[in-house]
Amino acid sequence: FALMSLTDQFFFWTYGVWTTKPKANRQTYMDEHPARTLGSRILGMLSPALVAVILAIAIVLIGIPVPQAVIAPLHSLGAISTPLSMIYLGGLFVLRDWAGVLKRYELYVGIVVKMVLFPIAFHALLVAVPPMLGLGAIPRSMADMMTIIAGLPTMSAIVMFSEREHNMPEYAVGLVLATTVASLFTLPAVSYLTF
Repeated sequence: FALMSLTDQFFFWTYGVWTTKPKANRQTYMDEHPARTLGSRILGMLSPALVAVILAIAIVLIGIPVPQAVIAPLHSLGAISTPLSMIYLGGLFVLRDWAGVLKRYELYVGIVVKMVLFPIAFHALLVAVPPMLGLGAIPRSMADMMTIIAGLPTMSAIVMFSEREHNMPEYAVGLVLATTVASLFTLPAVSYLTF
């Protein structure tokens, strides 16, 4: 789960944040100062949230003990993040005119590809490819869990980034709503076809 989360968070805090910016504002530090080495390219993608995720994973993997005085406030902050996010999203559902998004065909194509076809193909790769390469089989529970994670609905944070950047927040709200409702049907379908 930690490896899947690391990959997910890496793409979210780099490519995901970049895609929510309007096209005209997508110029980055890298555009103004082209990287000449791999190290400078990697440095250009760092953000405070990405650094925090990488540090947290390093602390867990190394086994550095974290004092309870640090864990307790972080646990409290983590406990309120989901309710606050839902309140924020609920407000946007009321204030934004997102109903037109439901008439766009690419929404439904995206749901089928992202929430059905990709997880099924991903599961097939996880089960079939490692043994073909002589690496041994991935534990079935790990393959199943990563398949479910791959088929989850769009993250609600995308709405917050789109709203912050003033880049189609109505579309982002409709997308989160549509993928969340669709997951009631797609997740059981993917589970039935792959497990």
